[in-house]
Amino acid sequence: MSNKNLVNLTKKLLSFKSKEYKRKYHMLASLCETKIKSDDMLMSEFKCLVKSLNTSNGKFPEEKSNIIIRVSDVECISNNLLELVNPKYLWVDYTRFSVFNQREYFNFLNKIKKKFKQYELILVSPELYNIDFKVFAYEISENLNKETNIHVCTKFPEIYKDKINV
Repeated sequence: MSNKNLVNLTKKLLSFKSKEYKRKYHMLASLCETKIKSDDMLMSEFKCLVKSLNTSNGKFPEEKSNIIIRVSDVECISNNLLELVNPKYLWVDYTRFSVFNQREYFNFLNKIKKKFKQYELILVSPELYNIDFKVFAYEISENLNKETNIHVCTKFPEIYKDKINV
């Protein structure tokens, strides 16, 4: 199918949709023009958003939704995506446990907390990457303060007991 035919088909489909749907469609289309295509994880999140857009006729919840968006030390997060979805949680991945440096980890975590203070964070505990990294979970736990907007996904909740929400 040629580009011209796709444009005409899209215009025809959009003519039956609400203004909200059209606005969200154009936001998603502009996201698609970014590097999102080269990242499988972001592309899968994008496809999820498109499905939500189709089923809700363009209406996303005004309150924070229970959608979780992933952030990590190796990729940037799209502010457009955050505004569009308005997630309640951010899933925080850290990929450098094989060369773990506690100071670097907490610098990364503090940047995330400062930049995204309106979201609840879900930290991925090191042992989920490799059971040999369990020792780092103890180091992390010892240096976490009791905070209400941080949760941990872990195989060993007792490590984080009395520190944060598990």
